[in-house]
Amino acid sequence: MNRSTTTTGSKRRSSLTNLARANSAQGNLQSHPCFQSSLFNDKDRAAGSLKVWKERNQNVDKNKDLESLDGIKSNIKRDYELENIIWAQSVKQSRRMTLNNTQNISDWEITLLKRQKSYAVSALGELKGKSGLEEKLNLNALHDLNLAFLEADADGSGTLELDEFKEVVKNALKIHGRNDEEIAALFMKINFSSDGRITWDEFCTFMQLNFSEKEDTMKRKKEVVFNLPAKSESNPHRTPVQRISCTSDQNFMVMSADGITSFWGQAGDLKRIKKEIIEKRVFAKDKGDKQDTKRQRPRWITDFIIINELNKILIGTGDRELQFWELSSFEPYCQICSLPTVPIKLAYCFDKEKGHVTITYGDTDGCVNILIFYSIGETLRMWKTSPAIAQMPTVYLDKALEAEDSRDLKEKNQSAKPKVIYVRWKTHSDWVEQIRIDPRLNQIISCSNDEIHALIIGCILPSTDVNTHLQNHNIASQNSDQYGNQNHSGLQSVNASTVSHSSFENINPKRQSIANRTATPSLQAKYNNNTISKSSREVKRRPEGNETVFRVNKGVKTFDFSFEKNLLITGGMDRIVRLYNPYVPSRPIAHLKSHTTPIFYIHLSNEDNRIFSISNDKCLNVWDLIDHSCLASIRPKSHKITGELQACCYNSKSKSILISTDKVSFLSLKLKANLHTEIVLSHKEPVVCCMFNKQFKQLVSCSEGGNVKLWDVETGRDLFEFSNAHGDQPITCMTFDDTGRRLITGGRDGQCKVWNFNNGHCLKILTKDNDLEVTDVKYTKIYNNKFIINVGWDRSINIYDDDINDVRLVLNPNPRWNDEIENGHREDIMCLSKSESNFLATSSYDGEIIIWNMVSGHVFTKLYSPKPHGYEDDNLDGDLNVNKMIFMNKERYNDKNSTHMISSGPWGMIHFWSIFNGVSILARFPVVSIDYLYF
Repeated sequence: MNRSTTTTGSKRRSSLTNLARANSAQGNLQSHPCFQSSLFNDKDRAAGSLKVWKERNQNVDKNKDLESLDGIKSNIKRDYELENIIWAQSVKQSRRMTLNNTQNISDWEITLLKRQKSYAVSALGELKGKSGLEEKLNLNALHDLNLAFLEADADGSGTLELDEFKEVVKNALKIHGRNDEEIAALFMKINFSSDGRITWDEFCTFMQLNFSEKEDTMKRKKEVVFNLPAKSESNPHRTPVQRISCTSDQNFMVMSADGITSFWGQAGDLKRIKKEIIEKRVFAKDKGDKQDTKRQRPRWITDFIIINELNKILIGTGDRELQFWELSSFEPYCQICSLPTVPIKLAYCFDKEKGHVTITYGDTDGCVNILIFYSIGETLRMWKTSPAIAQMPTVYLDKALEAEDSRDLKEKNQSAKPKVIYVRWKTHSDWVEQIRIDPRLNQIISCSNDEIHALIIGCILPSTDVNTHLQNHNIASQNSDQYGNQNHSGLQSVNASTVSHSSFENINPKRQSIANRTATPSLQAKYNNNTISKSSREVKRRPEGNETVFRVNKGVKTFDFSFEKNLLITGGMDRIVRLYNPYVPSRPIAHLKSHTTPIFYIHLSNEDNRIFSISNDKCLNVWDLIDHSCLASIRPKSHKITGELQACCYNSKSKSILISTDKVSFLSLKLKANLHTEIVLSHKEPVVCCMFNKQFKQLVSCSEGGNVKLWDVETGRDLFEFSNAHGDQPITCMTFDDTGRRLITGGRDGQCKVWNFNNGHCLKILTKDNDLEVTDVKYTKIYNNKFIINVGWDRSINIYDDDINDVRLVLNPNPRWNDEIENGHREDIMCLSKSESNFLATSSYDGEIIIWNMVSGHVFTKLYSPKPHGYEDDNLDGDLNVNKMIFMNKERYNDKNSTHMISSGPWGMIHFWSIFNGVSILARFPVVSIDYLYF
């Protein structure tokens, strides 16, 4: 029960350098973009300010003249220096320009200035709330403080006063200026007894408990608990599930290869099934039959995506088709056929400003195919009028790429304008495992099991910058001369091998071949011959400056990217989760090792700072994004999911994962999901009481879970927290002492506790003969004596002496008043109130209010409220409860006919009482009309 007992720090991790003590606030502060530091806090490598950034650029410029190499090699060295600088940044920086583009280094300075300016206002409150003097202390500072304590103790008493403490802290921490208020606040936090002096032991105890509670708070916030075992339902799909996607209403949409589609709710319940979304079949004659019999040949679905902006579903099939279906009615809309290869992974992005839609898919040749629709609504409506094949309007790819060439354009002397542009890039040497296009990056991310080109972040359209093309050409020429015109494949290879459209040869000869169709000369020049044209059947790689290549051992099976955190996470056959800065492909930020089989699925949760990874053995790991620790590891023996993994999807709204095997399993977090994201939650449990502390200008709140939180009223940020104040019992009431430096809480366990709420130190435990709930507690001072009074379900008034010289931890109440035993309450006491003239008021559940003289311990008067005329109450025990009372100012006592006390209740009414010259009710009124109450 005693919170003053603390454990040693033997389990704390040792830091790489001599830094401040590791704690939660320090970690949060360092992760903020305004507090930029390197991964290892290496000051020589950190680039935390614009000044350091400029100095490094100037040093590179000075060394540039000393280089004996040509200008190209100097640029390569410059890129390497920039890469080292950016690698040293924290993982939470904002997205910046591509590393390889070094044509204008001053743009980096502008980016840094914008980022610092954008975070200046938001960081002000956070830094103010979390950068107190406690956070600036490290081991060296504590050593200096210890010596300063000994030197400053002029009288040899072993204690320091406030003025002495200010000088000690300023000299030890080497801080000057306007820090007197912070030092005084720290002094008052330590000196909870208000005797004006602190010792070295008190200082160390406060710091140790403060950091210990913050570390425990951080662990509680990171705690991950799942509802085990997983909720499993029979799988309605007959073939493997190709993808699970979240709909706009945050439900799950599941589609298998045969077209069966099922919808699952946020609680893992099956909503409905749409059997065979592709019910239209292609009829073909059997070769072995002499008769003209026909059979149904179903289309095989490879992947699908939901385009919410168009209310459409885009489906890729094994017949080299892209089909558009209505999302609401599941009716076929139109399709594009005769694609070069089979689309196996789909992605899209929608530009709201321009109205452009970019659809990209990865194929079996390791290529990234891109379709850019400049007016997709008009284009799809036009395609819907095309001739139908298998009962679906169909347009061939070569027809879709035709430019708009009407008489109106010729009369207006306007050039041909294409509605759809097709671009194909060679990216990988193996199948594309996953593809994604980020609208804010305007780049495509794709991965495969190809080790050399495991993951590539590349542009959609080739760069039109002449200097970039010249630089790439010079680098390619230099590599060719250096290696004897040998074609070396690797990260720096721009002469990668090209592939021909072998699939074009298999197109029906009755149709005009795509390769024989010519695009306009301007388009051919603009897109580097990567659009389909008769002049080229080859697919080339992007120029080196237009893509960033990540080389990963055994390739990448799955990945996730966060634009807000500037973080890329990969997983693959080597069973390692890697964290990358997307601009530094050469070295990962961290390696997360725990899986024993290849990683199947990865999801990055931005709002929770967590990484969810699932391996082929159905082991689910949850990682912390800040310290890269494994928060939870859920094994198959725990979640009871069986079968081979087919698809997974994490729902950030319901905090749950839907997993498809031979069954459909639902695994959810035990924490209550915030279904209303616009509402800010201060506690996980209901808040029972809240008070403002004038001494420290803080707000203190308590919850039913026994958690006590301190808040900065200026910034709204939580400063400190400690939990389990009354064990597993809720807190029911609280108050401050007369100095405002101690907090007194009452709980359902029948005890009251006195706290130094700035570090969670339990100073006193106030017990009684029973464990009945404490409903209210007050602190009072009578002459030179101080008391703590509580009431509750024991129907008695418990008074405790508050003597600062009393060293006992557990205190028992004083003997009860004789008049209180004889004429006290006969029902549970609900609240109490203390006046400025030594009157004490208590109210009970039966509506009785008793005014006590605290000096004599006798009953001064009793208050009763008659039942209002015409009042009807449906409660079985009547509506007599008085749950709150308050005395008016002392000046009103001189006027015997004025209001002296206000009570809430009984009869659900506000009462105004006069307690002198005969008790009388001056006024009363209901808070709300009974007719408007809703039960």
